[in-house]
Amino acid sequence: MKHLLALGTLLVLALLLTPGSGPSSAQEMAKNKAEEKPEWKSVSPGVWKTDLGEGQPEIAILRLSDDDYKELVKNPKSFLDSRHVFRHKLNKAEAVGDDPPPTGGGWIVIATHTPNSTSSYVAWPAPNQP
Repeated sequence: MKHLLALGTLLVLALLLTPGSGPSSAQEMAKNKAEEKPEWKSVSPGVWKTDLGEGQPEIAILRLSDDDYKELVKNPKSFLDSRHVFRHKLNKAEAVGDDPPPTGGGWIVIATHTPNSTSSYVAWPAPNQP
């Protein structure tokens, strides 16, 4: 259930960041440039993120091995900070919801970073690759 809530929150955020869903008046559109499409950048192998600028939230997608995921679960703040996933060090990081059983194919993690330097993440087992 918490995974669905987290996924819903991330989907709403993605819709808000999609061009054409922002301010309706030309004056508002000229005033803030939030209409630009976010760019995904590779931070390191298996880690991609958006960076909308200082004071804006960041979103990262991580593809982790089972061992790396275990390390993330032990200490999410330390894991994300040590890999420089986000622009600033975190004050707090925590999981959202309970994890389903692993498949042995690693994990897909979506993590957010707020302007207050807090992070929450949700994870799914990646499908096994033949």
